[in-house]
Amino acid sequence: MGLEIWQNPTCTLCGTKKGGYGFYHGAKDKDLYLCSDCLKSAAQSLTYDQLSGMTTGQFKRHMEVRDELAAAYKSSFTATRTFCIGNRKKRDIPVLEVDEKRGLWALPRAPMPLAQSIASIADVEVTLSSDEIADEEELEGEIVKGLTLKDLMPVVRSFISSRYKSKHTDLAPIPEGHYVSYLKMVLTLDDHESGIGKAEIDLLPYLISWPSRTDAGYDCAYEIIEFLKQLASSAYKRGSSSRGQTGPARNDRLAILAARKLMSDEDAEIIRYYLDRVPWQGKTGGAGTSYGLAKTVIDTVGECILFGEKSPEWMTQHTVGTDAFLGAFYRYAPGLSIGDVVCIMDKTRLQSGKGGILFAQDGFAADDFSLNLGESAELVQPIRYDDLLFVGRGKGKGKLVLAYRDGRRIEVNGGQYAHYIFAAANCILLLRSS
Repeated sequence: MGLEIWQNPTCTLCGTKKGGYGFYHGAKDKDLYLCSDCLKSAAQSLTYDQLSGMTTGQFKRHMEVRDELAAAYKSSFTATRTFCIGNRKKRDIPVLEVDEKRGLWALPRAPMPLAQSIASIADVEVTLSSDEIADEEELEGEIVKGLTLKDLMPVVRSFISSRYKSKHTDLAPIPEGHYVSYLKMVLTLDDHESGIGKAEIDLLPYLISWPSRTDAGYDCAYEIIEFLKQLASSAYKRGSSSRGQTGPARNDRLAILAARKLMSDEDAEIIRYYLDRVPWQGKTGGAGTSYGLAKTVIDTVGECILFGEKSPEWMTQHTVGTDAFLGAFYRYAPGLSIGDVVCIMDKTRLQSGKGGILFAQDGFAADDFSLNLGESAELVQPIRYDDLLFVGRGKGKGKLVLAYRDGRRIEVNGGQYAHYIFAAANCILLLRSS
């Protein structure tokens, strides 16, 4: 029996075979391999523990979502509130930024800042590590006549201990006679899509932890927690209760689709990821989708999804030209008036409106839907929201399934926009029946 020759495995992320693998992930999925370069990339958003708990599919999905969130931070994130650490009198090191308008947060000091939803923060905890300020019995040398360091240490110990006392003792109390060596805030995230699970904010990133720096870290943690409590104030709860009065919550209806096996659990998690990022609209009505609702969904989902290196140009009802609208009208969206248009995504070089997708107040259409269908009598565009139950993902790449309320299932081609149509259309369908 001959000896087996070892061959370097293929990197899960980049698909190349390289020597000197920096990481082999065998904790949960033995088929997940990363070369040293891809390991460095993954380490920008994942810790070792997070990575070791992922399957290959979860890891690939994380990298896709991570790039979307990183791009959103660079392109559209505007910090309206910043929480800082430093010294008690000069707190100038930002550790958490919040975009209150879009409901997002990010860690600016992270290797790769991500624009994540505030709604994803499920719990907050402040942790610390402390060391005892002990007497140094071995240091017997005389310092001044009649005194040794051993004699002075109790005084020094008492003085330092008195300085390391935070006024925010409910966060993480400092043991008596100890000094703080590190102080962290741990955010537990309810974010199944990215798989991050937890994020840490280092409140004391110094080699030496002066008491003033510790106090600044505690103050910063307290302000963050109070801010998150404010988001869960009575006004926010009133909005939550009004959601319950208008029928099942949007996530509940999504769970019903998954429970009935009409939508896979994986698809339901993807929709929930985008659904939770759409600001609450109040009552949207059931008969028709308002312009405002559709526009809000499209803007929110659009910020989370990349379309290659360059995004196609958006044209809204207020900016679309007659020629561009007529191009879409004659090509794939008959039966609409220009007043119905919420936005057109145009991928043509001349912005003619002939290639792309169009969302209107009561339906949507795409130029690639009929690809490989020919002149199918089944597919009538625009697709009316009232006729659909949900939009599913097809078996092939870029394929979508239009699930109608009357039981019909029509597979269409979503092309490069399949992910976007899947997310936006389902969010609109779930929200408009609130």
